[in-house]
Amino acid sequence: MGTLLLGLRDPSLWRWRDDAVITLSHARGWVELGVPSVSAAGERVEGYSAPLQFFVAALYYRLGGSGWDTFLDVQVLAGFALCGYFVSRLLHHAVPGAPTRARLVAGTAVAVVGLSTWVALGWFGSGMENSITVPLLFGVMATMLGVLRERPHRGYAAGILFGLAGIARTELAVFLLPALAATTYLLWRDRPAVAARVAGIAIAIWALVHGWRSATFGTLLPNSAIVQGKTSVSLTGLLALGAVAALLAGVGWRWRRASGWLVVTSLAGVAFLTIALVAAADPDGLLLDDVPTRLVIALAGLLMIAAAGWALRAGDLLSWAVILLVGMAPMAQELMLGPARLDPPRIGGQSLILLASGVGVVALWLLTPPNASRLRTEWEAGARRAAGAATVLACGGLVAVGVMAWRSGDAELCCAVDNHRAVLDLAAEHAHDTGLPRTIVAAPDIGKLSFEKAAVLVDLGFLGDPVAAEIRRTRPDLLDDYLLQVQVPDVVEVHGIWSCYIQDDWVTSPPFATRYRLASLADDPPDPTTDPLCGDRARGRSYVRSPSDPGYRQEIDLTVALARRVEEAPSLVARATERCTAGAAHPLDCQWIRRSIQRAMPELRAAGADDATVEALLATSPTPELDRLFLRTPPGWSRGAASEIIEALDRG
Repeated sequence: MGTLLLGLRDPSLWRWRDDAVITLSHARGWVELGVPSVSAAGERVEGYSAPLQFFVAALYYRLGGSGWDTFLDVQVLAGFALCGYFVSRLLHHAVPGAPTRARLVAGTAVAVVGLSTWVALGWFGSGMENSITVPLLFGVMATMLGVLRERPHRGYAAGILFGLAGIARTELAVFLLPALAATTYLLWRDRPAVAARVAGIAIAIWALVHGWRSATFGTLLPNSAIVQGKTSVSLTGLLALGAVAALLAGVGWRWRRASGWLVVTSLAGVAFLTIALVAAADPDGLLLDDVPTRLVIALAGLLMIAAAGWALRAGDLLSWAVILLVGMAPMAQELMLGPARLDPPRIGGQSLILLASGVGVVALWLLTPPNASRLRTEWEAGARRAAGAATVLACGGLVAVGVMAWRSGDAELCCAVDNHRAVLDLAAEHAHDTGLPRTIVAAPDIGKLSFEKAAVLVDLGFLGDPVAAEIRRTRPDLLDDYLLQVQVPDVVEVHGIWSCYIQDDWVTSPPFATRYRLASLADDPPDPTTDPLCGDRARGRSYVRSPSDPGYRQEIDLTVALARRVEEAPSLVARATERCTAGAAHPLDCQWIRRSIQRAMPELRAAGADDATVEALLATSPTPELDRLFLRTPPGWSRGAASEIIEALDRG
């Protein structure tokens, strides 16, 4: 069903998004350079937020794989296949004894409802971690219910799937802890060994991965979280999540005692749905911590279907508790930590697919004899009020999902990987003209640009440049100085919002105009989604550093000499550093030597001359600690490097 629905859309709208390639670029850097990196110089960085995808990709490249297209296509197809398998197992445990054909129909209902919205379907097929996270969370649901229901289950599958799902995204383990704790608690009384096995395996996987992250990067906070400002929890989102959870718990608990409570909650659900529909008159809707109302509508609809099924006794309390507890994890993540950078509902939209399993439970229960006839008997026996309220809930939920599907246009998902060759070709042309072995390229969307490790990258989107990200977070007023005095690029590419707002001050500054010349201007008109006040500046454009830029010639000459005469590199650097230090008016005046080493680092590393060359620079450099951090990039290096730069710029 998923591949069919995607096949009906233009692949350019959804296939191979740049942030997926960023994760794969880190993995390739780890295999080829020894540290996770997006740059040819091998600077250590954690600019991704999908550890499991990173590790699987690293294994793929270690075994001889190449490119990103095959890996991402197989990932998406495998994700759909695993979703089908785990949904089937979940339905088997939720409605025991159901006919196989009925389970097939119910599974189809899950696919139709879950993939009815573009935000869910498109991002699943994009190559991002959605196609890993969703099937693993379905697997957690199925094995969690299975191990709690059936004594032969020994807990290995549940523990492994809890562990793998928890590392599908960096922070997802935190939101799976309630489900893991509940599973352990319910198992402990009768089967303590199984409980310990489930919890032990999951926690061991989480500890192993995050221990490696801490040792490798010196922090548990990835650079992607710093860039997106996800360093704190949203109190509003936490309260909203608590309110939804309390309402659902109240529906399930009180319905068992008094059918009148279902009437009240159904009316409350209809009122909430009406408010949400009114708010969605604007395409972006009202915002709750930047979560679009159209996503809230669809999520509310699925929760209402779940509540209706719960009230009708379609599946027992345990089944619905598992579905809601695990299915809400991505939405809880979005509500508490904020929306995704590429598309606000990308993360929370995964809950739309997961909670659609509630539709499958209701459908399977109705298709399993003698449930439908029993429901009819209860209706005829006078339970019309309760059954009618449940029907209202279910219909309201279906309406909400339908509205979301109707409003969900097939818009192009952010950041395709096309048109990247033009930038790399320009960088290669500039390297040929100047004699440089490779250039320093500053650009956003660096997944496609960094994958081949053909250049030293300065990420204007900040994911792949932890120093720029730290300066932007602590001293944004010095970011332009960082790009003009410290990590000065040879080639610059900006487009859309990057040239209009984020890097506008830099590319329109007088020093930039003096040092760079316009190399190309996109023929396409500005992106209409960009603020119209930005005008023509939204057009993509590329710049190259002018050969007449003071000091650039000596920087080029040193880089060329280091790459071609690697055996003499230490002495060449020592002499250049001594001369520069003697005449430097500012501590950062000698950063050109460090940049020369970065450009020639692959040749120096291949010849085993990198350590001696770096030591030669540090011996007489006016900024030895900054140079050491940039060229050695030890764990946690970016914060120290940013502090050194800020201190030097403040002194200047």
